[in-house]
Amino acid sequence: MTNFKSIISIVFLVTTGLNFSSPVFAQSYLNFQLRDALCRQNWAAAIAIIDRMKEAAPSQIRHLNNYRASLVNLRNSRARLAGWPPAAY
Repeated sequence: MTNFKSIISIVFLVTTGLNFSSPVFAQSYLNFQLRDALCRQNWAAAIAIIDRMKEAAPSQIRHLNNYRASLVNLRNSRARLAGWPPAAY
């Protein structure tokens, strides 16, 4: 159940977006990449994208660190969620 709560939090991040101080295009592209990684359940890629987001939005670092910690937990537990929907672009 902990993994599911982590996933819900991460999906909330992606769907609501963050208030980045970087240009809109960069924010959109990072959000797109993060969404894709999450839908593929590629936790390592999602962690790398969060790290890039931290560089782009230092004002959001506390929130991003929390999301990153959730992703690390998912990666370390090798979480695979059955029936997880693919990205619909």
